[in-house]
Amino acid sequence: MKAKMPSSQKPQEPGQYECLWCDTVFWYQAAPGSKLACPSCRNADRRDLVPIYMENSPSEQTLYTAADWHGG
Repeated sequence: MKAKMPSSQKPQEPGQYECLWCDTVFWYQAAPGSKLACPSCRNADRRDLVPIYMENSPSEQTLYTAADWHGG
């Protein structure tokens, strides 16, 4: 269902974010009723809250190719 929603309506994923207003790096844990916002400046604009780390992010997996997983 999340794939069909506009990005502005998708629930935010838990992870580490950086606020572009005040350069604060913080962890967000999704909880019922919680809203993603910077703890320092209370910025809640998703365009200015950049995800730095997401646990089990499928978009991160697309960055790797077979050449990245060589061994010996």
